[in-house]
Amino acid sequence: MGPVGADGGADADVDAGVRTRADADAGTSAGADGGSAAAAGAGVDTSATVGAGAAGAGAGVGACASADAGEGAGISVDQAQWILEQSWLSPTEGDLTVLILHDFPLVADATAAKLLKTIEEPPASTRFVIVAESLPTNLVTIASRCVRLDFHAIADEVIAERLIAEGVAPDAAQLASAGAFGDLDRARLVATDPALAERRHTFARAIDALDGSGFAALQMVKRIETLIDEAAEPLNARHLEEADALQERIEAYGNRGSGKKQLEDRHKREHRRFVTDELRAGLAVLSASYRDAMVAGRLSADDAARAVNAINETASALSRNANSSLALERLMWSLPLPR
Repeated sequence: MGPVGADGGADADVDAGVRTRADADAGTSAGADGGSAAAAGAGVDTSATVGAGAAGAGAGVGACASADAGEGAGISVDQAQWILEQSWLSPTEGDLTVLILHDFPLVADATAAKLLKTIEEPPASTRFVIVAESLPTNLVTIASRCVRLDFHAIADEVIAERLIAEGVAPDAAQLASAGAFGDLDRARLVATDPALAERRHTFARAIDALDGSGFAALQMVKRIETLIDEAAEPLNARHLEEADALQERIEAYGNRGSGKKQLEDRHKREHRRFVTDELRAGLAVLSASYRDAMVAGRLSADDAARAVNAINETASALSRNANSSLALERLMWSLPLPR
């Protein structure tokens, strides 16, 4: 964890989130043209947030731009307009307004173009933090205006050790960390999930459950989605508690400035992230089952390679916000059958 200098003036701490290494070095300097200090994390499962301003800055007011998962997990054109409007407002506390842009690689070309000018030449009191897992070619121009900070996923063994220290059984800790993609919060969520092994087993046995028919593919996808919906119940319960607490504050103090829309967007983003991570973890198990089948002589090398490539392409598409049901159905229907 280190300081982010803005225009040679006040510093703001950049705190590595649960998907980053705890000892990540986040030191950097001012952004493009002496303007915003922006962080673009491009490692796998990166996350960064901006904490309260340090000496001389006061507490910056952070505004978080996120997406409605019902319309896609990225930043829409309407949200881009909201970001632009917020960026030109004077801070109500402290000296800086910090806008955190989540899931930025999913932004559409039109939205990126709308944001580019302001990110290049932001108001003096505004700082952007752009959170990204990858850097697609359509965002190279924006990335060139940013100070890039790479955060790597926490190693599985580190997560497992932490879970064990928190009282999780060693076997459960190992299973949870293997499918957490470096996310400690996710690992904690699934570590106490008794159905985790069943979800992994469902993906592992898909190679034998599929028969090349559309019906079998649809049934497999339906089963997977049901298990993931059940697994998301603790997350949904936490979201409900947060929403109820916010509603109590709204009833007491009014809706203005309550952050209700931001909370709803964060909940949708976290749910989308949970589902995507569950599917990616399951697809990794499925890929391993095809490699094992090849080693056992049940599949030719060409068929195994074709299956693994299709699985990897599906996992990549899910990271780009593809429709998960359609992507899984297409995959399950196209996978080669073992002998």
